[in-house]
Amino acid sequence: MPGTIEVLPPNTLSLDEHVEKITTARDKVRAGTFEFAIAIADACDQLGNDTQSALADRLEMDQPAISKWREIGSHPLITGMQDSLPPTFGSLYDLTRLEKKYLSHYGVKKGATRFAEVFSKDKITGNSQRKDVINLLYDVDRRIKNKKTKQNQAAILSLGGQQLANPTTNKKSQSIDQLLKSKLTFKSFLVIPDTEQIRDWGAMDFEDDISQDFPLLDLRHTSHLDALQCLIKVPVKDIPTGLKCLEAFGFEYRDMLLPSQKNAEYEIRKNEDVLIRGERGRGKVTNMQIKGDTLDAILDYIEDIGSSPYLVVGERTDRKDWMICT
Repeated sequence: MPGTIEVLPPNTLSLDEHVEKITTARDKVRAGTFEFAIAIADACDQLGNDTQSALADRLEMDQPAISKWREIGSHPLITGMQDSLPPTFGSLYDLTRLEKKYLSHYGVKKGATRFAEVFSKDKITGNSQRKDVINLLYDVDRRIKNKKTKQNQAAILSLGGQQLANPTTNKKSQSIDQLLKSKLTFKSFLVIPDTEQIRDWGAMDFEDDISQDFPLLDLRHTSHLDALQCLIKVPVKDIPTGLKCLEAFGFEYRDMLLPSQKNAEYEIRKNEDVLIRGERGRGKVTNMQIKGDTLDAILDYIEDIGSSPYLVVGERTDRKDWMICT
């Protein structure tokens, strides 16, 4: 109530007094942490190369710890922002690691700018916890990994002379032999075999026989980043052949899209078409429904779950991101 006076027992502090006392102690810890780091850096810089070993013995610390404290104490940006940084050893050392990763990944100039932005944009403040710094380390590690993966992928493609198809510049419709000769690759496929192809492939004993007869496997893009998609449209009675083809083309079975049933009864279906979906890699497919039974509806679905360039086998389309295998 207004005007109420808080009565405290003797030698008891109020909340505000406790907060002030804790804040003062925290500031002393912060100052002590930086003072300790700077003192170790000064000793190592002034006394020569053998100082770390001697300090480790005299302070009863191991040399790696001395080295880490030295990095903190000799870092101009970190020691110049003492009031704006978390005062714990782990967080401060992780910041030195973060800067090195930024410089290595982005280059000296851009890396230094990115590191400075960590503080200017309040990603790290005096109240940050170590996990906040670790999250930034995880982020740049992910970027480094993706960059290396792309470089490796480009190297693999260049060694094989392969290149991603470009539906806007490559000939729209080509035979399987023409596509193989030009070494074009694709990320998403729709295969609609005709009755004769289904019969021939179904009569083959092994998946290798199918891949030799129709080497779609060699048109598959080599990717460590994208999940490649392949849909095969076959009648219900030929599902075993469709699954065999999927494996022959280098894809792993994921699921099957069936027409909606209008009743709850079981019945034998033979000629109704189904779509068998396979992947190379593991994608995050959330759309599990094709809105219609037309070719365009199927192409819409593949464009939603997959990536370009796209290749359709056994049908024709004028869509700009699609090429046709005749």
